[in-house]
Amino acid sequence: MVSLEELQRQFMAVQEAAPTQTLSERACVDIVVKLMEMKKIQLVTTTNGKEFVTFETLAQEIRTHLANQKGRVNVIEMATALGVSPDVVEAKTEELTRRSRHFMLLDGDLISTVYLNSLAAEIEELLEEKGQLTIAELSQKYSLPADFLRQEIHERLGTVIHGELRDQYLTTAHFSRRVESIVRGVLTGACRPVAVSAISTEFNLPNDSVTNAAVQLIRLGQLHGRLQSGLFTPACFSSGQSAKVTSFYKANAFVPFSLAKDCGFSDVHGLLQKELLDGIPLATVYVHPQLVAPLQANIQEAASAASWADVNSLLPSAFSPEDVRMLLLLATGEAAAGRKAGSSPSAASKKPLPVVAFEDGVVLSHGFLDVFCEAAAPFLAKKAASAAETAQAGGPTKHVEETSQAAGAPGDDSEEDGEGRSRRRGKGSRRGKAPEGEKKKKASAQAPASGASISLGDIEEACSGEAWAGENPLADLWITLPPHVQQRLWETVQARLNTHYQKCVADSRRSLREQQRVKTERKAANLQEEFETIVLAVKGLEALGILDDAKHPLVVHLFKSVVGPLLDSLVESAVAEATDEPPQVTAQNRRQCLEKARQTGADVESLLRACDIAQKRSGSDLVDALQGAAEDSHVLLLRLPDKRRMKQLVSSRKAASQAALSNSTACDPQGVLHAALGLLLAQRLFPHGSILFPKDFWALTTVWALLEKGETGAAAENGSKGSLALADVQPLWLAVSAEEEKTKGHGSDNDARGSDTLRAMESEASRLLDVFAERNQR
Repeated sequence: MVSLEELQRQFMAVQEAAPTQTLSERACVDIVVKLMEMKKIQLVTTTNGKEFVTFETLAQEIRTHLANQKGRVNVIEMATALGVSPDVVEAKTEELTRRSRHFMLLDGDLISTVYLNSLAAEIEELLEEKGQLTIAELSQKYSLPADFLRQEIHERLGTVIHGELRDQYLTTAHFSRRVESIVRGVLTGACRPVAVSAISTEFNLPNDSVTNAAVQLIRLGQLHGRLQSGLFTPACFSSGQSAKVTSFYKANAFVPFSLAKDCGFSDVHGLLQKELLDGIPLATVYVHPQLVAPLQANIQEAASAASWADVNSLLPSAFSPEDVRMLLLLATGEAAAGRKAGSSPSAASKKPLPVVAFEDGVVLSHGFLDVFCEAAAPFLAKKAASAAETAQAGGPTKHVEETSQAAGAPGDDSEEDGEGRSRRRGKGSRRGKAPEGEKKKKASAQAPASGASISLGDIEEACSGEAWAGENPLADLWITLPPHVQQRLWETVQARLNTHYQKCVADSRRSLREQQRVKTERKAANLQEEFETIVLAVKGLEALGILDDAKHPLVVHLFKSVVGPLLDSLVESAVAEATDEPPQVTAQNRRQCLEKARQTGADVESLLRACDIAQKRSGSDLVDALQGAAEDSHVLLLRLPDKRRMKQLVSSRKAASQAALSNSTACDPQGVLHAALGLLLAQRLFPHGSILFPKDFWALTTVWALLEKGETGAAAENGSKGSLALADVQPLWLAVSAEEEKTKGHGSDNDARGSDTLRAMESEASRLLDVFAERNQR
């Protein structure tokens, strides 16, 4: 292979030749690159692309540059200085470190042994100057890893570096002896705790050297004391402070932990438990068991008497609330399981006492709490009843359709009932369906109040003179207690009283709901009974042929005395449900009330129709109108009696008329006449219906006139058991009519004639009663 020198000579010859044979610089570069690609030559391209260097020359330049930098250079910076790619330089330096032990790569730096030797000489100079150096300080100064630096120093100890390497400290033997001498002298003569930092500052010594010297001297027994957290405490000082703590404990039966800390003891609990074996550690003090005995005696007395105790006066004022709490736990026996084996048996009882203790020294026995709760029970029951009544009064009107259905008789598939239902359903009945708003109201009204509770103000109100008349056991217990005891008592029994109060509220609400249910069922039964009375009357009036006579006295009486009150009840219920304000309904303001309910969105069309029918006294449409009105009111479902029920009702009315006549007396002739006419009318209408009429003379006259028209039908039962004929009643009727005419004509001025007429009426009444009794005996 041609040598490099030969190639150089050839290139120079080419360059010096005549211009016709000269190559351009670009052509030369291309030729060299081509030769490198063909691996004819091995060169390194520089960063400017116009120069090439061999690997041997690059290695020599690296050594030269390293020597110029005193044995340490960064590889990247060296590549920049040499004008070669960093990758090539880095690869070449790695090759150099592999071939020679005098070079090494460390964190991107190329280091030679020359640099390390000069570094060791420099460290030796610093050590002689200061007497002590730290590895961390040297690592920061020379930007070298601490472990690497420590290893290099350790290899040169005794040769280049003269000193001692202990842990992270490099010191001279003379410096170590000087520090130990100073520390020994200062701490040997100390009578109080001395801070290591104070010695360092005073003698201008490194703090770590002073600390290490003190630890070494204590380990060798040349110093008597302990070093903790940079503070040296002489043994003589510790003995004196320990005696101070012990004497305080013996004199007061307790010692605060703060006193022991002020005396220089760090592990206060360990020291006291070691020196004072019979003591009990609390939160801030260490106490003797003799403090527990009087507390336990007072607490036992309070528990036996079902009373309370304030033991704060038996304890030193230095005790914190947490100390008092822990001591009371010991006295009541609740902390017995947590005591150590060395504790005094008197400090805790075998069985916990039935008391509740507080950190302020208040102790309440369970018996006292029971007595107080029993004394408060009447007040809670009274308040619960009042709250339940208030909630019941504020709740919306409830539905009673189900109870009304239960109150009414079950209907058969009769023709009349079926026709009535079909007519009502054709009119858009919505029975059993309440608006969504009403459902929400009912749900909220039936939901229990979750916030029902008793406050401290309620207890104070119950103990006031105005709350109770006569004896007040709750006040006798409460008023005699100090304010802080009242507060503790309230904190203890509040949850218990609230639980009892909520139970009382629930019981009161159940009772009120039961009363409301009974009341509702009674109302439903009464309304159904009134409706059945109306149905019987309508059937009776229809049988008599006067149903469509709006001016007939019996029709007027029916609408006024029976239909009117029933309709008023339905209107009142509908308006109360829609507006939550029960109105006072009369015949004059029915429409006004219903219009008010309609403004809230309630459907009152059937009620308005019933009002119109009642005003016109239209008997033919009355029954259906009342049923539709009941559906609109959402109060109950008026059930039309079927044939069996109708027969039962008519029979019972007839039996009632017979019983009324049987129970009448001759001294009341008009009453006998009323009962007799009622029986005659029942006989006449049986089994179609029944009409009730008042005892007034106009009603008697009206019924007599109706019976005279149907005399043939009435006479059909003449002579049967429990029946009367019109002829049986006619004498009494004539006598009563005559008396009434005389009264209207002022004929009663003659007392003698009046007495004769009265005797005649009584005689006729007696005769009629005898006839009826005789027929009943057949």
